[in-house]
Amino acid sequence: MLPIPASAFVPDHSGAGQTILDSGTQFTFLLAPVYNVLKTEFTKQTKSVLTVDPGAELTVSGQKLLYHVPGRGADQKYCFTFGNSELAGVEMFIVGNLHQQNVWMEYDIAQAKVGFANDVKCNQASQLLGSIL
Repeated sequence: MLPIPASAFVPDHSGAGQTILDSGTQFTFLLAPVYNVLKTEFTKQTKSVLTVDPGAELTVSGQKLLYHVPGRGADQKYCFTFGNSELAGVEMFIVGNLHQQNVWMEYDIAQAKVGFANDVKCNQASQLLGSIL
């Protein structure tokens, strides 16, 4: 677990700090305090394979934590799939579509809750539900 206090995820009096699931946004954006902790820990744990590129965040292999930018050989680049929401001009957490892939999301409107299940294959889910997704 990262050393992030629970209070970092509580919206303030203005509503800043809420969370949205946005299928139209590719990557996930976090409020600056949370993003900085994640970025620092990720960089610390990958320093043996990480090359800092002045034109990009990171150059390293990975899946879902990193996004492969088209290119070959020395031109291959990978971008960290989390961003600082302040740099995007918003004060909220945004869960982008890359992190929603193969995740089953359940919305319980009556209880005001959202649930997630990882590694769900949509074609299997549609068979179980008897419908085509």
